[in-house]
Parts: sequence; structure tokens; C-alpha cells
Amino acid sequence: MPKPIKRGPASYQIKVRRQLPDGSVTNINKTFDTYEEAQKAIDVAVGKVSGDEHVDKRIERGTSFNDLLERYRDNETAKRPDGHPKDNELSMIRKWQRVDWALWPLTSIESSMIAEWRDERVDEGQAPTTIGNPMNLLSKIFRVAKAEWGLKVENPVSGVARPEKPDPREVELRVREEEILLRECGKGPWQLLWCARIALLTGMRAGEIRRIQRKHIHLEESELGAYGYVHLPRTKNGTKRDVPLVRPEAGELFREIIESPDIPARADGFLFGDPTKLGSEGGYTATMLTAAFADAVTRAAKSDPGFKARHANPEAEKDFDPEDPTNLTYHDLRHVALTRLAPYHRDALDLAKTSGHKTIAMLSIYFNEGKGERAKRLRQAALDHDELMQLRAEKAARQVAEVAKLKGKPKPNLTLVT
Repeated sequence: MPKPIKRGPASYQIKVRRQLPDGSVTNINKTFDTYEEAQKAIDVAVGKVSGDEHVDKRIERGTSFNDLLERYRDNETAKRPDGHPKDNELSMIRKWQRVDWALWPLTSIESSMIAEWRDERVDEGQAPTTIGNPMNLLSKIFRVAKAEWGLKVENPVSGVARPEKPDPREVELRVREEEILLRECGKGPWQLLWCARIALLTGMRAGEIRRIQRKHIHLEESELGAYGYVHLPRTKNGTKRDVPLVRPEAGELFREIIESPDIPARADGFLFGDPTKLGSEGGYTATMLTAAFADAVTRAAKSDPGFKARHANPEAEKDFDPEDPTNLTYHDLRHVALTRLAPYHRDALDLAKTSGHKTIAMLSIYFNEGKGERAKRLRQAALDHDELMQLRAEKAARQVAEVAKLKGKPKPNLTLVT
């Protein structure tokens, strides 16, 4: 490898001569102000003449995996609004910071290490999304590092398979089951019953319900009762949304909430407590809600033998196990609600505007119409279609008869009056 030649106090010359495969000779002769610039030029020149472009990765070798994570956390995650998505992203970054190779340079991070990390968690029995979501975030971090920060790194997550996801949950809650569940939710904490009822009537996410403020509720009165919508200034997808109170019971529920002495007006405006604070600070966290709901489900199962939390698919139906309250989760109420709300909407796109899903494919996971209900609905649609066709045929027959009568009548005698 050639070395820079010092020609003066601030003058370094490089001479690179290389014979190419075709027998020709190439010469590179340049002068630079510093030794470092001259050495870098030699590296690049040697790479070019040998057909292999030189890539200077001194920055990448000096940047650890943890440095990359901290830079993304401080420059990208910090821009996200406070809430569950931001907290979730911070939690996933901390997971990657705990790996054994967190202090290794970026040039040493390989796909096999990511695959090994994945396999360890699969063996531990972690859920596919618990493993796949951190992998997706890490892939995004490397894409940002390469595209926006100019780091010469390859994405080690690219090409590494994510754990296979199980079939979507199919949830159905019968009337009797719902009565028992709400009865147990009513035993406290006081927020639980209200949140469960809102979820069942609107299909809103838990985080959206916890963030409702009084000023977000817009109600009007009519002869049929209260109706309106709930404005969500920020949702899981980072966008705002207005949730229509489609079912009459939903409007009445929110009127009850506004007028109820059990929900006193708070200075911060939140219905159930500040969602960003702990319970000891007057807040209402996601863990407080989901844990209380799990306790209510367990109580319901133990108090009434008829209570079952089951899948809508008859082949997968099973009796509720009181030792496994995850058979029915708070998020399952969203499945139940959206399935019930579907008939009130024009089509899937219309329902997606209410639910907040960005894709129909994602919405389909939450629409858990039972096989019997779907057959009944399609049969009724067929009957309605047949009836409509019959009415159209009868109308057409009447029109033909009327035309025939008109043709058989003599033409009227018209006299011009002047």
C-alpha cells in the first residue's frame, strides 16, 4: 500500500500506479494539505483502480450499537407526542440496549445476532408481536441511520423472518355473558364500568377512552334521544378522529357520564384521570385498566357457571378457565363492538372511519361475525333481492298493460279554438 510523501510543511503527495487486467497502467498523482487527507485519497484510489470502491467506515467502527439507539431515541422518538405509542417505542429501545452486544461497533452487528435474539424469545414463549415489533423498530432505526444520517451500515434485520403470528382472535360476547361481566366491572374501581360500557358501544381503543376529556364530548338532543360524537385529538395512528355515537345507547351513555355525580369534573378535564400519570398522582394508566378488567373477568367466571369467554369459531370454542383470565381481554371488547356496529355502516370503508383503522385488512381482524349470523344476513339479503326483483317485474307488467290499453283507445278529437 503506498504511503503519503511529505513535500513540505503542509504538503503531502500521493502516487498510485497500478497495472490493470488488460495490461494498461493507471497513474494517480495528487497533493494534499494534511496527511489524513492524503491517506484517505490513497485508500479511495487503490480501491478504484482495483475495481473495488473503497468505503471509509471509521465513523461506523467508532459508533456502538447503543450509540445508534440513543441517537434515534433523542432525535426521533423524542419528537413523538406523549402517550402509549411513545412509551412503547422507548420500552423497545431499552430492550435492545440490554443485549450483550449493545457496546459493539455497528460494523460488527450481523443478521445472525438478530435471529439468535428472536429465537431466544420464541423459546421463552413470548408472543409473536412482542418479538416482531422490536425487530420492526430496529429495522426502521437502521434505515434512518443510512438514509438520513449518512451512516454506511447495512440493515441487519432485513431478511430475518419474524415469528409467525397466530390466527386473529375471534370474540363473541352473548347478552347473558355481557350482563355478568358488566355486573362484575361495577364492583370497581369506579372507572372500570364506564370504560367497559364505552368500549362495547363505540369500539374505541383503551388509550383513546382513557384520554377522553369533557370538552371532547359533543351531544345533541332529538326525539329519539341523545346523539353526537366524541372527538379524539390524537389516536394510536397519530391522527385525530371523530367517533360517531351510532347506537342510541351510546348517546345516552355519554349524557349519563356528563350528568353523573360519580364522575366529578376535574381541573385537567379528563373523565377518568390523567392518562400520563400514575394512580397515586391522580392518573389512570393502561395497566390500571387492563388489570382491573382481568380481575372482573375472573370474578365473573367464578361467580356464575354460565359465564363463558370463548371464540366465535365453534371448532375453537372452549369453556372459560378461571385461572386464565386472558381468555377475554379488555381489547376484546373492541372486537365485539365493531362487529355489532358493522350493520350501522354503509360499507367497510365507512366502518374504518369509525374504528380508526388505516387498512381494511386490519379492520377485518376485528370484525368477528359468527358463521350463523353471516349465513342469516346473506340469506336475508337474497330474500330482499328476490322481493325487489319481484316488485320490479310487477311494476313492469303494469306499465306494459297500461301502454296496451292506451294503444286500444281511439284518438281524441281535437278542435282548434280561435
